[in-house]
Amino acid sequence: MSTDTLTALFVENIASHFDGSTIDGDVVHTGVEGLTIQGYVNRVDDRGSYTSVSLFFQVWGGRLGATPVFASMSGYAGGTDDDARAAVITGSCNWCCTFGPMFRAALSGQEAGDIEEADVTVHGQRFRLLVDGLDRVLSFGEGDHSPDRTRERLGGDPHFARALASSAGCLPVLPHDEVSVLSVFVGDSEANRTLEVKVHGRDWPSAHAFFDGCEPEPPGAVVLLRELAVLVPVGPEPELTRAGVEATLAGFRVREDITPSWRGWRSSGGRLGS
Repeated sequence: MSTDTLTALFVENIASHFDGSTIDGDVVHTGVEGLTIQGYVNRVDDRGSYTSVSLFFQVWGGRLGATPVFASMSGYAGGTDDDARAAVITGSCNWCCTFGPMFRAALSGQEAGDIEEADVTVHGQRFRLLVDGLDRVLSFGEGDHSPDRTRERLGGDPHFARALASSAGCLPVLPHDEVSVLSVFVGDSEANRTLEVKVHGRDWPSAHAFFDGCEPEPPGAVVLLRELAVLVPVGPEPELTRAGVEATLAGFRVREDITPSWRGWRSSGGRLGS
């Protein structure tokens, strides 16, 4: 099955999770407070006993703003006559069923239901944080490798997004008039750790320092933890603080894709004067 055909299936499956949605090419207008989702299948891998697919999303509209926010999801299937199709359906259903209600609650102001909700403050701005996650454990030995135990060991109990938002200097100054998206992926094993923190779809590697000093996963498994959170601003816009601006500029300095050419940056390197 071609990638284009799988992408069409992917988009149709996204739309099926939102009553009253419409499809325009590879874009789904969900009918939820301007929420718009674009989806495409980036990659299909035949791994012998199973097939994996890499699913990419772009999410925008309403209080999320007009700039598309990147998100991703993997789907897996094995033992069927059409593993790629099954993997697309499984991956997209997992993402939409887990995170769709979160976006609906955040954009419409509805109750969060079973979704974890917390009040957090980032650089003086109060937010209503909604977060949910999808976890996977690849076990090849003995021992307790539950996602809950891994989160506790890495300081993200019950979720990393809440811990990052509550930790001074981990995140940049966020807009006071739009809903922001925070995504976290942690892949941990005895020999390797993969970290990905994105703020509104953009890599924010300065947040990786949160995990410094955390012991690796005990032998016997690879634990994959994926979270998506939305931060809804509450109350008036606070005054900018020096600490908030410094944390934001420090985050831009460590991003490899940021090469500002404006004169002020060239002169200061993104560092504030006295």
